[in-house]
Amino acid sequence: MNKNRKYMNTREVAEMYGIAEYTVREWAKKGTIPAEKIGKQWYFPIESTREHVEGEIMGDMLKEKEDE
Repeated sequence: MNKNRKYMNTREVAEMYGIAEYTVREWAKKGTIPAEKIGKQWYFPIESTREHVEGEIMGDMLKEKEDE
């Protein structure tokens, strides 16, 4: 990924975190992660997306442990 880029697309976010593109889009629609929609495409600010996605993943992992 180009270090000068400030945004990632849906596919890049999904691949980076091993989650489905559908999940990334749903989080964007709900406002769970910061995103901008330009036309039909979602774009995600790299730094703030990293923080939010890692928080979501960690939150899900903690919830699973609590449910055990």
